[in-house]
Order: sequence, then structure tokens, then C-alpha cells
Amino acid sequence: MGFINDIRKKLADRAIRSAVVRDREKVPVSLSGAKSCAIIYRADNPEEEELVKKYVKYLRDYKLSVKALGYFDFPKMPEGVNPKLEYDYFTKKDLNLLLQPTGKVVANFIEEPYDILIDTSINAFLPFKYIVSQSQAKFKVGRKELEYSSSFDFMIKVEEGKDLRYLLRYIDHYLNIINKE
Repeated sequence: MGFINDIRKKLADRAIRSAVVRDREKVPVSLSGAKSCAIIYRADNPEEEELVKKYVKYLRDYKLSVKALGYFDFPKMPEGVNPKLEYDYFTKKDLNLLLQPTGKVVANFIEEPYDILIDTSINAFLPFKYIVSQSQAKFKVGRKELEYSSSFDFMIKVEEGKDLRYLLRYIDHYLNIINKE
């Protein structure tokens, strides 16, 4: 089974890198200049989910329209988890053979031209890389990954052993100084 998964991941990786949307409008924007922001995160990690919820609240203080898309590595949504106005979710069941998320929730998320898209993954996660590569967001931000550099407009180098708190701190720092008059 490991051999098949390795082949599947290699094919998924190749598909992601070749499918980067190149005809979108790219606009570097600060938090104060943005109107909308999207975040993708692992909802199945309680610590990460808590940090993202705090960050969403913080972004709303900037009067931003925020949409967070969480992923659960389970076949179906856990009991008691319901999509809300600014939170949507997808699960392992929503991934195709190439680990690409499918379904209306993800398709709507990808099609929306958010001012900023933040990928919170600390480790390479193919479903998120697919979303970032396909997204119509105007400014895509995430952790520096050489193999996916064409998917992002701005990347933060995250040193070994650093966590999401570190990544969000630096994303926030740079999004507050970009395009300042």
C-alpha cells in the first residue's frame, strides 16, 4: 500500500505544480488595505484550530470579511461541527485519487477572489497546495516551500521546530507593512 501511496503523492504533486492559475490578478495588499481574507487550516488539530479562531477574530477587528476553510482528516465531519458564516470544512472523503479537494464548498472557496489567502500549513500538505494553486485570491501567503513557490505571491521562511504561532506572527507582521503609504 505504501508504494501505491507514494506514486499517488508524486502524481498529485506534479498535477499541482502544473496546474497553477497564472491568469489571476496579483495585488500585494496590507491588512489595512484589504477587504477580504481567506485562511486554510487543519481543523483536526485542536491547537491549530484555536489559533486560527483567534486570528479570524483579530482579522475581523480590521473590518475584514474572513472565510476560513478547515480540513478534517476523517471520512466525515466530526459530531457537533457545523459550518458557520465564516467557517467551512471539507474532509478526507472530499479528496480525489490525486488528493485534490472536490465539492461545492472547496470550489466556491477557490473561485472567490479574496484579497488575501493564507495557507497555515507548517508541513507540505497536498490538498492545501492544490487549493492555493487554483485559488483566484489576489495575494497568496504561506510558508516558504521551494517546490510550490510558483503557487504563492509571498512566502515566510519557517525554521525547523517553529509552529503555526510563529508563522502567523510573521505573516501578520509583513501584512501590516506591505504597501504602507
